[in-house]
Amino acid sequence: MSLEKAYGGIFYRRSVEKLSEPHLGIEVDYWYMAKRISENSPIIDLCICTLIFDHRSNRFECKSIHQGNYKTWKEVIRQRLEFHMLKEGVDKLMAKRIARDLEVSKEKMVEFNRSEFLYKKN
Repeated sequence: MSLEKAYGGIFYRRSVEKLSEPHLGIEVDYWYMAKRISENSPIIDLCICTLIFDHRSNRFECKSIHQGNYKTWKEVIRQRLEFHMLKEGVDKLMAKRIARDLEVSKEKMVEFNRSEFLYKKN
C-alpha cells in the first residue's frame, strides 16, 4: 500500500485567493500526525498539513490524509509541500528546491487526533 496517494480528499484554506508574487519570497512550514493502524503493522495513517506564507504574510494551508507503509513518510511530506506550492503558483524549480532542502523531522509531529485534524489551526 503506497503512502503517497491521499485518500479522503485534499483540503485547502487560504487567507486570500492568490499567492502574491512568490518570486519575492515565501516561507513554508508543515506539521503532521502519524499513527500505526495496529501495534506491529508497517502501515500508518499520516495526516499532513503544509503551510505557505507569501511576502505579505498571507497564509495558504493544505491538509491531506494518507495511509500506507511508514518507510516513505518523509518523502511524502516533501512531495505534498511541493504539490501545494505548485498548486498555489510557485515556480516549478523554486518549489523543487524548497521541497528538496526541507528538513523533515519528528519534532513537527503533533498528537494524533483525526477528528481535530481538519479544524486545527497552527
